[in-house]
Amino acid sequence: MNAKNYITLALLALSTANGILTALGYSILPITDEQLTVVVTSIIQVISIAAAIWQNFNFSVAAKQGQAVTDAIKAGKDVDVMITSAKASAMASENEEAASAAARKRG
Repeated sequence: MNAKNYITLALLALSTANGILTALGYSILPITDEQLTVVVTSIIQVISIAAAIWQNFNFSVAAKQGQAVTDAIKAGKDVDVMITSAKASAMASENEEAASAAARKRG
């Protein structure tokens, strides 16, 4: 397991323990309803900002290459898109699987 898995597991355990203890009448997180609203709203806002940044900015090499192709197409340039043989094989097998599935539905 990596660090992300441990963090996810710890947060899950904490939220589950908090839910059970709250149901039993114990409060391990002594905060008011107003404070909880502010915390939840802030978390949602941070997640929304991170998602918007991730979707609208090109961080990976593939995203940068894709953006270059998109920009070239929008500029009206001819674009040669090179597909690696591994990708072409994967695409061909996906097409064959889809065709087989469609044939089974018809037959």
